[in-house]
Amino acid sequence: ALLVRDFTHPDAFLSEYVGSVPFGTLDRSEDSGSKQVEPRVFYSVPEGNPNPPTNWIKFWWDHNRTASFNIPPVDWKKEIAIVAAVGLRKEAGDSVEVRRVLQTGEGTQISIFERVPGDFCSPAARDHYPIHIIVAPRTRLPFEFSEIEVERVNCGD
Repeated sequence: ALLVRDFTHPDAFLSEYVGSVPFGTLDRSEDSGSKQVEPRVFYSVPEGNPNPPTNWIKFWWDHNRTASFNIPPVDWKKEIAIVAAVGLRKEAGDSVEVRRVLQTGEGTQISIFERVPGDFCSPAARDHYPIHIIVAPRTRLPFEFSEIEVERVNCGD
C-alpha cells in the first residue's frame, strides 16, 4: 500500500485527514429528512452525562424516521456527534463529508468538504439535503466549523 501511495501521489502530498482525531460515520445520505441547513455538534451536558443531548432523538427521527431504540449507539460520556450539512441543494450528485476534527489551543476545528458535479456534467434537477453524521471522542470546547471547501468532481467519479 505504501508503494502504491508513493507512486500515485507527489512527495509533498498530505491527506486531508492528517492530524484529525479518529472518528466514525454514523450515517451519510444524499437526502436527509432533517433538512439541516448548517453543521452542528451534539454533546451531553454536563460532561460525563450518559444521556443523549437535547433534540438528538428528534433529530434522528426527522433525519430518517429511526425509532429511538434503533439509533446508532453513542457513548455520550466520552463522545460527541457531528452533523455536516450544507442545506438545500438543487442538483443530484452533491454530497458532504467531515474530513478533519482537529484539536487546537482554542477548541476544536471541524473541516467539512462539499463535493459537487464538475464542469460538463449534466446532473438531474433534484431538491435534496446532503448530510454526513459522525461520532468522535469528546474534544475541547468551543467547536468551530471551518469554511466549507467545495470540490468539483469529474463526471463518473
